[in-house]
Amino acid sequence: MLRRLIVSMQSESEKVSWNLSEILIKQIGNLLAQANSNFIAGRIGNAFTIMQTIRLLIHHDLGEKEVKKILKSEEEATSMINNTDMYKGFNVDEGKKILFFDGRAKYVLYHNLVMSCLKEHGYSIPPKAETHRIV
Repeated sequence: MLRRLIVSMQSESEKVSWNLSEILIKQIGNLLAQANSNFIAGRIGNAFTIMQTIRLLIHHDLGEKEVKKILKSEEEATSMINNTDMYKGFNVDEGKKILFFDGRAKYVLYHNLVMSCLKEHGYSIPPKAETHRIV
């Protein structure tokens, strides 16, 4: 009887774990789509904030070295958050333009860092096995 109860509890725990994992993966996928849309639209600060949200979701899986790299990257990127439009009337504000493109470069580095962490910790889909070769 006790053994059946323990097995039942383990299977319930696995169900909860599976459901949470599924929700987390879906949330990460939705956030990645939002980050990409914001990046394409030139809203670099928004895209960065969304990527930070993804990092917060996976933070518990990251190692100490990964956390240090990410936090350093986030600190370096703070200049692009809350950056206003680079246009003044019909002219481009050169200072804002430099900040914008600097922010884009920092965002790309940060994005790549977070995506590497997602892959490293199994959040991305593994490559499809070769189906054309006979083993």
